Amino acid sequence: MDCSGFVYKVLSEFGIKAPRTSKDYINFGNFVQIDSIKPGDILIFSFYSPYDHVGIYIGDNKLIHSVSKKGVIIEDMKYIKKYLKMARRVRLFY
Repeated sequence: MDCSGFVYKVLSEFGIKAPRTSKDYINFGNFVQIDSIKPGDILIFSFYSPYDHVGIYIGDNKLIHSVSKKGVIIEDMKYIKKYLKMARRVRLFY
């Protein structure tokens, strides 16, 4: 499962119709300042191209996301925060 498919699946479990591609998440939900993220916020990254990865913030500086060849993992943000470009909040969570 790719990253956007993972986020799509999680949100669909809460009855939320979410976008299917990473780039479409830039207009989904409400904008959140990166220094104000809360658990449940959607994080959008640019690793190789603009807005090419999404995951879900779970608190304590950690992210859950799907990574090629590794599957769904929980990762410390300190390793990838420099690639974080945007955060979005879905009203269901806050």
